[in-house]
Amino acid sequence: TIDISRYVTDLKDRINIFHYGGHAGSQEIFLQDQAANSDGIAQILALQKELKVVFLNGCSTRAQVGLLQELGIPAIIATSIPIADQAARTFSDVFYRALAEDHTLEEAYKLAAANHLMSSGQPAGINRGVRVRKEEVEPLPWGLYITEGKEAVLNWKIPRQSAGSFIVRGAGLKYQSGTI
Repeated sequence: TIDISRYVTDLKDRINIFHYGGHAGSQEIFLQDQAANSDGIAQILALQKELKVVFLNGCSTRAQVGLLQELGIPAIIATSIPIADQAARTFSDVFYRALAEDHTLEEAYKLAAANHLMSSGQPAGINRGVRVRKEEVEPLPWGLYITEGKEAVLNWKIPRQSAGSFIVRGAGLKYQSGTI
């Protein structure tokens, strides 16, 4: 298994974005050989003082947003329905390319959402300071959820200077130094 708690411990207060891409459900994400409970992951992530964004790019992850907001995570990107792998890859590619090119979180999200709308006709929404309820229907399939009182995160940009960047990939289970 991928030991998320170990990586979070080793990178204490140096994580700005937590991205999960893969199979997921309303209460779990699926790692290499097991399901990981979303409440436990939320508790671990909430300990990261510099965490700005949790991006849950798997099927139907919106139910995980409420606890992340309660724990003070400023921004969460989650899905309200199952999504195709290619659509998930394309959405995240546009989002991260925009962040890498000095766009704000809000701009990067809007660019990825507009790209998705252009190809599929389905809009994606920004939800500011609202609690997510299970019965609510959101624009499909991604939503950007901003925790009440943390709206300034919409103007957040990836820092231009860094002591080092890390990419944790499931296959190698090693830290990989380099840039995003």
